[in-house]
Parts: sequence; C-alpha cells; structure tokens
Amino acid sequence: MRFDELKSKLKTNVDFAYFLLGKDFFLRTSAEKMITKRCVDSFLELNLSKFNDENYSLDAFLDALQLVPFGAEKRVVVLSEVSLNTHDQKKILEALKAKNNMICIIFKYEELPSSLSKIKDECTLVDCSPLEKETLRAIIVNKFAKNKIKIEANAVQTLIDYTNGDMTFLDQEMKKLISFAKDAKEVSEKDVIDLVHKNVEYSVFELSNAVAEKNREKAIALLDLMIESKESPQNLLGMLLANFRRMFYASVSKESTATIANALGVKEYSIKIAKKMALKFTPKKLKKILDIGGKIDFDIKNSKMEDKNAIYYFVSNILLI
Repeated sequence: MRFDELKSKLKTNVDFAYFLLGKDFFLRTSAEKMITKRCVDSFLELNLSKFNDENYSLDAFLDALQLVPFGAEKRVVVLSEVSLNTHDQKKILEALKAKNNMICIIFKYEELPSSLSKIKDECTLVDCSPLEKETLRAIIVNKFAKNKIKIEANAVQTLIDYTNGDMTFLDQEMKKLISFAKDAKEVSEKDVIDLVHKNVEYSVFELSNAVAEKNREKAIALLDLMIESKESPQNLLGMLLANFRRMFYASVSKESTATIANALGVKEYSIKIAKKMALKFTPKKLKKILDIGGKIDFDIKNSKMEDKNAIYYFVSNILLI
C-alpha cells in the first residue's frame, strides 16, 4: 500500500507485520509512529522494542517477540536497517509465519536487500518512496487549512519545487511559513520565494536549465550562490551529471516515463522534466556532456583537478557545446 493509504487502513485493522520501504526518511518515520500509536495507547516504554545495527542480536529480537503487552493492545517490535545473515533470516521468517497476535513487527529499510525479499513477502508493504505532486499538494493544503491559513496555488507549487518534494524538508518549511503567517492568515508565492530555502536538488535543476538555455550569466550566478552556501563542488558535479544522464536516457529510450523513472530510481515527474530539457540538445551532445563530466569526475578523484575549478570547468564546457 502507499504511505497515504496507511492511516485509513489502520482505522479498521492492524496487521501482524509491516515492511516500511522507501527513500523518504520522513515517511518511514511517520509510518512507524502511526502504527505504534495505533497499537500502544499507554506505557509506551514497556511496549516498544527497537533494534538497529548497534543493539541488534537475534536472541534479543526473538525474546522481544515473546513478551506480553502491558496495558496496551499490542507490543511493537521495530527492526531498522539491520543486515541479517542467512541463519537470522531463517529464524525471523519462522517467527513471522508463527504470527503472534499480541505483537506487531515493523521492518524499516531505505532500500530492500535482496536477502530480505522472503521476509518482505510475509509483511504488509508500505511504500515510503517520495510522494507524487498531487499527494504533496493535498498534504500542503490540508496542513495550512488546519492552521486556518490560506495558501495560493502558485505558492503550493513553488514550495514543492523548492523542497523537491522531500517530506522532511517540506515539513520544516511548512512550519516556518505557518509561523510567519499566524497573523496575516495567508501565504503568497512571494512569501515562499522570500522565506523558503531552496533544496540543493532544485538549485541544480535551475542550473541545468540555465545551461540548457545557454544562459551563461545566470548559470555562473547560480553556481556562485551554491558554492557560497558551502555546497560540496564534487557533490554538485555528481548531481549535475545525474540530471544530464536522465536527459540522455529520456531522449534515447522508447520506454514510458514511468518505466524510465523506475529504472533510475527517481520520480516520474523528474523524467517528464528531463524529456523537455533534453529537447534543447541532441542525444550526441548529451553523450558528449556525460563523457566530459565522467572525465572531470575521474580527475577530481585522482587529485588531477581541484573540485571547485572542476565544476566551473564542466559548466563552461557545456555552455560551449
């Protein structure tokens, strides 16, 4: 099920085991909290056991599955990002199939290790991948409405763009805007532009677009701002290369945008944007850009080029193509 379906599902039923899977940390954490709150309404410290790489042992985990809930409907046992060996997987799989109805188990992973696929299949999967724009719009509008604040449609779109749909970042910026608008009870697009810090991925998108339009002045100005804000030049180079790689695949692939997005591990919206931007280049030019970027990245890693000079050199080369 999708993350946004979880709340309504929990109203009618709590499953024995959940597998929270996806790249959005905020969504994984929120899903864990919702499930825990549904199972434990009192004595949380006595009814919640959490395991990660620092405190995990098979015996302790299995023991936690045998404890009886105290003053609550169920005990909750959480396992987060633990690498399980074959023996542990087998024992945990046996426990899952036994189904102790007094326990709710939560597995929480950013990415699915292939070795855990059998464990996942015994659980209710909650997709905690980044949310689509339509869902994000609804979340934003509802959040502001609950605080009796109006937000312009353009402001909603700009807020999504600036935060790149990252729920951790988006939640933080919504709180900032709600605090700002507590008297005026209204948020405009200008308020978002003035108050919301741009996510680095959005800044890189702006830079990619400026380069694609051959707007040298804007491209260099954007790059200057990102460097001044202490963004890692090597990280920026990697993100810029990733943008052009998406453009290249979007331009040469005959697959659907959804299929390309799934293969690259990004949102479909990113591929739709990449297709539009790719129209400003030929596939041959995009391949040349990737080759130049790959060579520069190699030179940085082998100390042949200083990373700050390298990112400016890369942008300058793209502008000349």
